[in-house]
Amino acid sequence: MTGDKKGSIHTPPEEGKLSHDDDPVLRNLKAVYDEVAAADLPQHFLDLLNKLDEAEKRNG
Repeated sequence: MTGDKKGSIHTPPEEGKLSHDDDPVLRNLKAVYDEVAAADLPQHFLDLLNKLDEAEKRNG
């Protein structure tokens, strides 16, 4: 996105436009995002990340 379109992600909403608090679709999308972002990672994924960290330390 270039940010030159009105209401794009890179420009603030114009006065009188809906914010994410007023728009039910954006509000629900934010709620789903927040729920996913707050979820715990599965243990097998954490184990894999730890193995990768250990391999990086050994290989420099």
